[in-house]
Amino acid sequence: MILRVISFALPASTFVLTALIWWQRSQMPYNEQGRYFDGLVVYEAQSVGFYAALALFSLIMTLSAAYWIFRRM
Repeated sequence: MILRVISFALPASTFVLTALIWWQRSQMPYNEQGRYFDGLVVYEAQSVGFYAALALFSLIMTLSAAYWIFRRM
């Protein structure tokens, strides 16, 4: 039972975190060079695609884990 909870909670939390980071980064006002400087860190617009792909992969893993859990019940 604990393995089932962990196998669902880990990809689900990864999906939520990467989706939040993707949403935050996609709303930043990038300049014409694709950069945003917040005073400390320079963010690149290319990272938005990476976080979107990571969130999509995490969503697929979450749905696979949910299917595996409910199939075994």
